[in-house]
Amino acid sequence: MKNLVVQFLTLVFLHPIVIAQTITLPPQAASIQFSNPIVSSNMFLVVDGNPAAEAYTENATVAGVACRKIPSGKFMYIGCNRAAVPTSQTNVMIAITYYAASNNSVWFNYNGLTNNYQGADFQKTKSNQWVTSIVTITDGALQGNMNGGADFRMGFNGEDNFIKEIKVYIGALNPLSQAIPAATNSAIAEFKNKSFAGYQIWHKAGNNAADWVHWSYGVVAGAGFHVNEDIASFPDLSSFPAADTYPTNFASLGNGKSTRLYNDADANIINRQMGWLQTAGLDGVAIQRFVGPIGRIITITPESHLTNVKNACEATARLFYICYDLNGSDATILQRMQTDWVYEIEQMRALTSSPNYATVNGKPVVELWGVGYDMIQSNQTCLDLIQFFQSRGCYVIGGTPRGWRTNSEGANPNFLNVYNALDAISPWTVGVYSDIPGANNYLTTKMIADKNYCDANAIDYLPVVFAGSANWLSADGSFAQTDRKGGDLLWKQVLNAKSIGLTSVYYAMLDEFEESTNLINGAVDYFDIPTDQYFETFAKDGIWTSSDYYLRLASTASQMLRGSIPVVQTIPIEYSLGPIYHRNSFESRTTLYNMNGVTATKTLKIDPCFYNASAVSNTGINSPATAIVNEPLFTKSGLYSVKLTGTPASATASNYYYKISETKILVKANMHLSFWKYAANSLGQYTSVDLVFQSGKRLSALPAYVDNNGNPMNPSIARGTVGAWENFSCQIGKGELIGDVITGIIVGYDKP
Repeated sequence: MKNLVVQFLTLVFLHPIVIAQTITLPPQAASIQFSNPIVSSNMFLVVDGNPAAEAYTENATVAGVACRKIPSGKFMYIGCNRAAVPTSQTNVMIAITYYAASNNSVWFNYNGLTNNYQGADFQKTKSNQWVTSIVTITDGALQGNMNGGADFRMGFNGEDNFIKEIKVYIGALNPLSQAIPAATNSAIAEFKNKSFAGYQIWHKAGNNAADWVHWSYGVVAGAGFHVNEDIASFPDLSSFPAADTYPTNFASLGNGKSTRLYNDADANIINRQMGWLQTAGLDGVAIQRFVGPIGRIITITPESHLTNVKNACEATARLFYICYDLNGSDATILQRMQTDWVYEIEQMRALTSSPNYATVNGKPVVELWGVGYDMIQSNQTCLDLIQFFQSRGCYVIGGTPRGWRTNSEGANPNFLNVYNALDAISPWTVGVYSDIPGANNYLTTKMIADKNYCDANAIDYLPVVFAGSANWLSADGSFAQTDRKGGDLLWKQVLNAKSIGLTSVYYAMLDEFEESTNLINGAVDYFDIPTDQYFETFAKDGIWTSSDYYLRLASTASQMLRGSIPVVQTIPIEYSLGPIYHRNSFESRTTLYNMNGVTATKTLKIDPCFYNASAVSNTGINSPATAIVNEPLFTKSGLYSVKLTGTPASATASNYYYKISETKILVKANMHLSFWKYAANSLGQYTSVDLVFQSGKRLSALPAYVDNNGNPMNPSIARGTVGAWENFSCQIGKGELIGDVITGIIVGYDKP
């Protein structure tokens, strides 16, 4: 019998071309098509007409196609003719065509050599299309040991599934026999002198509870850390249309909008995110590919997050490459990764054929994260993996422990021969240090010697840098948080890399909200997160930045590394490009969380909360104080406000000024200051917000700058009604202040 060629078409987003990929399968032995009536060859469906029976299925039509429905909680049992599929045949491939309307898995069991219910579950793609997944079995012993003499079964205990067709092929795939795709020789794809961010693409959402992964697990996301949600930080949702998001069980955001989250494998989401990278100028992404489920299933569908990234990068002139995360490795890891790389990456998705797939001298880049960790303890297996990828013409990066060179600090011993086989080494640093002194210590104790070793052994060195992080999984229930310091931590790490002659770094990570390392547009302050749950914001450590700031910063740092812009010790970009340049709400949040089965609450900061705060002056005021308070009678947004108290003790001069925050805001035309104020008594009317500028000027001393009622901004002029919140604004973007820089925000009182 001739080999069957499975062929499908992929419509590439924003490109007027059609790409065809092919996979050559071994001979077909049996098939069953769930038309009405069923058409089968050497295969049968176990039919049980009792709706209460486990083997109950029924006829259905989905998207105009006749199929078989497997109701939630039921199984479809299928058997094969023994003459066509003998029990002795261990290598069997089962192709299942199903309707993919969610992120849920299809449970799949088969008669194996050691287990009559051997598992090979596979995940659907939520593409709302008919999809074919091929289960590759290498330990088969199909002998009818299931219900009704069946050899394998499938179903799911959470939603209905719809199956169109099943085919069985005899034999195994041979990835090593497949031709290596021709190099693209793309002029734009060179990896070196560029910096990439890890791209998880693992936050899943949908209309069903089982659709939710990584935002939450098996429940629609809602308040309660490790109860109904599992992320430490939160995305900026301001630009997402409702059609691209799904409702959650969180309360509304601080801005009053409903809280919705996205399914980040969707093409619209990936297109938007790669558009952000293009706007910021960041070079590209390393697609994280988790090896636990790979290589057992090949999914034939035009819809895939891999294809979506490829198309989006081609449309936005970004680069990408595959980074395998070796967590989930087992004895079959070499065979599974060979199958995945050749059939899924090279052939099915044609990723390495893209002109935007990152290369080094024409060699496709691939990273193996976890080399030297316990996830693969076999020295030889690691060498075999590296050799396989290099035999496919690849440039191989190893993501290693920080103690790789000295076989210490979590690194497997005696792995130097493995490290020496790599083309590049990239030690992991998230959680290794948490501040600038720690980063500097890592430079002197690790990076300098690491770089010297790599230079001596013709290995490239690619350090990992990060903007901040939060490890909320501490056994004692503590919330470990690394402050971003307005980007200073990230900038210093990049400067350290530059100081030893490096021109590239690896950013951890682009979209990691679970550990709060996200560079991608994230929640900035109180107004961007649900009101019933704490999340880290970009402003939590006191410095307000725009949601795109860390993408802009990473891009600028990458340019500095490769020499496109000068090396400077202080960050050369603005915290925000507007229209909002700074916002205080002074919020904290007391929130529920679960740690090791015990629920508790903790109060943590959200907004800029007195960054480098200090008293500026005090004349004739007894017991002056400025504090963030939680007093229900005096709150405008959220639960907190800033309270000024004191007793004037002079009949001639009584004033008090307190700087609540340091800033770095360039004054531009038409810029406005706006604030809400509540005067608790008549003396409270003599308070206002003041600004100090780089030039030394104070807003309170400039009579040409008035509020929306025409009054100068000095607090000695009464403003506001006692017992009411009122909003005041002042146009500062005019006259002598244009081009000056706001360096501090002050609250002040002035009334004898």
